[in-house]
Amino acid sequence: MPAGTDAANPAAPGSALSPDGTTLGYSGPEPRTGKPYRLVLQDTHAGRIRRSVVLDAPGRGPVAALAFSKDGRTLAASRNASEDHPDWSTDIIDTATGRVSRTLTDVGGSGAALGGSGDDLVLVTTSSDRVDLRTGRATRNALRNTDLYTVTFSPDGKTLAVSDPTGIALWNGDATQRLGRMPGRPVTPLRFSPDGHSLAGVEDSELLRLWDVPSRRPLGAALPGSGDTLHDVAFDDQGSP
Repeated sequence: MPAGTDAANPAAPGSALSPDGTTLGYSGPEPRTGKPYRLVLQDTHAGRIRRSVVLDAPGRGPVAALAFSKDGRTLAASRNASEDHPDWSTDIIDTATGRVSRTLTDVGGSGAALGGSGDDLVLVTTSSDRVDLRTGRATRNALRNTDLYTVTFSPDGKTLAVSDPTGIALWNGDATQRLGRMPGRPVTPLRFSPDGHSLAGVEDSELLRLWDVPSRRPLGAALPGSGDTLHDVAFDDQGSP
């Protein structure tokens, strides 16, 4: 189902929905300074605020991208470069406590994704960073392309899809081996179906495209939107977009 964008939509910069759909994370102004350095975790059913985390602000930019782990227990907040801090940085947050467990310097991007599970998490970003969160080891240009639009893991964490100017690259769940490509135009965002067998993406903000992941082939022609700009796409529980 195509989706528009608003303050509570995961398509908006600096926002993300947990995999089970129960928690919305988004950044907003910190009341004392008015700067967008506050991270809010909100219950999507009751509407109540579960956590409100004031992120370390001096010299660091606002949140550009959020990514939940598969179990929803960890959240990565990628911070923009700023005049005082010219490089990206990423905070790793425990969603149960709201505590920032570590800050990764010189790591981040306008898009991010968390793969793996438990303590064996892997962070990838649209700047082509790959970080093993268990060891803290970072690999630059791990995805062999720094001109990336979006990164996303399949629900089972076994496949990473990466959109770039010439299509979609598929990687293994550790983001260490490229499995293949699906040539085409750039799409953003990208979403896996619940079973991980299909991919949906938005092209030129107005066309919906679908792919079969196992065969790496498109599923029919592009589908036009309803006339409005398409900002996001999602699959329902039955696997229909």
